[in-house]
Amino acid sequence: MADVDERPRARSRAWWSVVTLALVAATLWLLWQAGTATWDAAVLAVRGEVVSARVVDAQLHTRLGMADDLVVVPAGSDVAATVSTHREDLGVGAVVDIVVDPQDPGRADLASDGWPWLATVMPLFLAFVCGVAALLTLGAALGLAPPEEPDAPEDAPGDADDS
Repeated sequence: MADVDERPRARSRAWWSVVTLALVAATLWLLWQAGTATWDAAVLAVRGEVVSARVVDAQLHTRLGMADDLVVVPAGSDVAATVSTHREDLGVGAVVDIVVDPQDPGRADLASDGWPWLATVMPLFLAFVCGVAALLTLGAALGLAPPEEPDAPEDAPGDADDS
């Protein structure tokens, strides 16, 4: 009879294990995203050159928080680069200053946007949240019981109910 009671618990543990693996994968992916964004920004900060460029195409996103993608061509170059920005005043034909990597002209960013805080910090924050959730689901997968709170005494001294 104990065998019948163990099956739902084993199934539940397997499900929590799958959830834990998914959260660990999401944490690693978010850390990779933050590292890539930080690396790109650092490379542009170290060896980037500010040049003038013309916007040749714009993909405008209307959802809240989505950055617009602009395709720019630096002056004197044939290589187009895609930059993301939250600025709404840029359209096709606009001339902007960009920071471009001379060794990889496809890597560029708008000079006026500065450090990409949203692209570097937000994945780190979300990775922390996913990591904590992964630890909690790991506890459920291992079958650890949540901590129990001590019972409060029924009649504590100094209660005003005794009058």
